Amino acid sequence: LYQIFLLFNGDILLPSPCWVSYYPQCVLAEKKTTKFIQTSKETNWHITPESLEKECSHNPDIPKLLLLNTPCNPTGQVYSKEELTELSEVFRKYNLVVV
Repeated sequence: LYQIFLLFNGDILLPSPCWVSYYPQCVLAEKKTTKFIQTSKETNWHITPESLEKECSHNPDIPKLLLLNTPCNPTGQVYSKEELTELSEVFRKYNLVVV
């Protein structure tokens, strides 16, 4: 994962909360633009298409990499097929790299 962060030339998007080592790896890789996408209990700690769209619409020409865990760290929640299908529309719209 660190190698991907190191080699990627663009913004890194991390869900929040996320595993404790993800952000420090971005810092070590000298990624100046690491953004957190807030999740909540109401969304089962999942990124929503709306929250992702909001973050991606800022500077849409800058490449973006999203770290998407399922099951999610640290909550263990799993995205449904429907949720992933809805998110994939945003992935395609903004040409997101998804890890």
